[in-house]
Amino acid sequence: HTKVTEDVEEGVKAFRSKMYLLLLECLADNGAWAEALDYTGQALKILPPSCHKDLWDFRIRFMGKVGKDTSAEMLRVKESGQEMVARAWVTLAESTSDKGKQLQAYLKAVEALEDRPVLQA
Repeated sequence: HTKVTEDVEEGVKAFRSKMYLLLLECLADNGAWAEALDYTGQALKILPPSCHKDLWDFRIRFMGKVGKDTSAEMLRVKESGQEMVARAWVTLAESTSDKGKQLQAYLKAVEALEDRPVLQA
């Protein structure tokens, strides 16, 4: 697998990213959580950071499905900014059936954004 860098043409990055996302959707549809989790790790290594947003959502979701601790991954997500951290926590909350873990994840999502100003409609 050839690593894709930021300086590669946008079309190539988009194509490679979409192919991984399609693969992950197919694996999720079949409940192949562990295999899908492995592919998210591979994709995060191969694709540049600009392509990671959707991959993190999948990775956190799959970790929740297989019951893996997400603490270390959440530290890595922090490098992508507060909004990405909040999004990852919401994804985790939506992927678990444990009500306590859901509540904890939703609270973490709110905490991740508490320093951001509230948008007025």
